[in-house]
Amino acid sequence: LQTGGLSEVAVRPLAPLPRAPMRCRTLAGHGGKVYALAWSRDNQHIISTAQDMRLFLWHALRGYKVQCA
Repeated sequence: LQTGGLSEVAVRPLAPLPRAPMRCRTLAGHGGKVYALAWSRDNQHIISTAQDMRLFLWHALRGYKVQCA
């Protein structure tokens, strides 16, 4: 630490985050086994790919398809 700065830093463990209620939803649309999925950085969307070789972009909270490719 630099002179004239903080001379002591208090370190304490972080409090646990409160648990959000968990919701389960089935996102129907793929014509085969789902191979992979990933969440967007803002947690608003999910992208999935499956045995049918299609990509789906889903609105995670509402459960509808935004785009198909």
